[in-house]
Amino acid sequence: MMGVKSTKAKDIDKTKHAKHGQGQGIKLLFVLTSVVILFIAVYVGIDGYGKANDEKLKDNLEEHTVLKGDNLELFLKFDVNSDQVISAQEFEALMKYITSDKHEETETSSSFQVTENTYDPEIDELLRLKAKLTPLVKSSMSQTKKNPSFGSPNFMYSSEFQGLVDWKSPNQNTIEVQAQEFNVFLPPDKKNPVLGQPYWLIAKQENADTHISAKYNSPSPQSEMEYLLLKLLRAFHPQPFVNMRFPPQGGIAVLRAEGPIYYEICFRFHCEFQLNKPPRKPFWFTPSQFRGHVIISRDATHVREFHLYVPNTEKLNVDMEWQTDGDENMEVDIGFLPLMELKQIAPSSPVHLKNSDGTILDRRKMWEKGTDVELVFDKVVWRNEINSTVAYKELEKEFFPFKQVDYLPFADAFTKAIESNKPVHQVVLWGALDDQSC
Repeated sequence: MMGVKSTKAKDIDKTKHAKHGQGQGIKLLFVLTSVVILFIAVYVGIDGYGKANDEKLKDNLEEHTVLKGDNLELFLKFDVNSDQVISAQEFEALMKYITSDKHEETETSSSFQVTENTYDPEIDELLRLKAKLTPLVKSSMSQTKKNPSFGSPNFMYSSEFQGLVDWKSPNQNTIEVQAQEFNVFLPPDKKNPVLGQPYWLIAKQENADTHISAKYNSPSPQSEMEYLLLKLLRAFHPQPFVNMRFPPQGGIAVLRAEGPIYYEICFRFHCEFQLNKPPRKPFWFTPSQFRGHVIISRDATHVREFHLYVPNTEKLNVDMEWQTDGDENMEVDIGFLPLMELKQIAPSSPVHLKNSDGTILDRRKMWEKGTDVELVFDKVVWRNEINSTVAYKELEKEFFPFKQVDYLPFADAFTKAIESNKPVHQVVLWGALDDQSC
């Protein structure tokens, strides 16, 4: 840690409450009726006009229809093929946008109140994180069996793949998080923490609603851990879902090492992303897992290291699902994601530092120029620790009870079977059974 005195910050509650007004059903009916009337008017008013570029099309619509402003933007948004007619399929997407998605925003509003700490740039520490993303290798998907050209540079993808095709870089290259926000990773028993004993960071949902494939917006966080994780995952994509639709769900951590100043905590999360927006149908992108570690001071005022990533040691590490013709029809595929990681640029530290003459050095101005002050931190010393491989194995066992059984390589299994006089049970899978790539 740096020689900087840290103080506890005062809490400021910032809450947002979703309110349901009476007569909402009447208002919804009025909106739907109005939209139908407007689209009928558009169809009648612009029949006979040919295809045009976006600006010309917009001018035509403004001149020859009753659509103006937001109504016009709404029409253009759902007229996916720009034929100036809302087809039955496009209207279905519009109906879902008006009914399901708007209701979803209200329904997922939580009574949980996000408490943000006050931040003193001269005392409190800030952690800067850099996101890296290499897009999915599309040729790794089984779609190539249907069409060998799938994944090639000039391949024309159908609309359901648009969100996947457009996702080529992180949503945010760098993000900033207060060091004290990482206190949610600390073990529950801070006085007598036990190495290698898993504890839940985000509990799995007991009554999970698996019929949410049509959702587009991230639900409101239900805890401080979910709030932080949403912030971290949005560095990759603007529409993360902390709680997955299907098991395994949640997040688990385990204490790997402890010393007089620091803890090292290994963790694993199962989350996913929604890549499409209305009117396109949902496309779910589910990495095999999010793994990582954090080295944090025992009082949670300083973060020495943070690394969150999707493992890329397997040939396939992402599950994908997208809707086809009907609501209940889902197509599934798996593929390979070369890189998705979020890592600290440097250990956390105050933004403002005092010079020897008492003046304040604003490091943000230096960051904008690509420079920074060279800071010296104390050495990390461990009193007790376990191997990181052992720590991650404990997380696997907590997520997947079947991992409590020893699984052996093919050749070793037969040697062990002979020694123990037991039969061999062989399981052949397309992907890995102990993550979401299967």
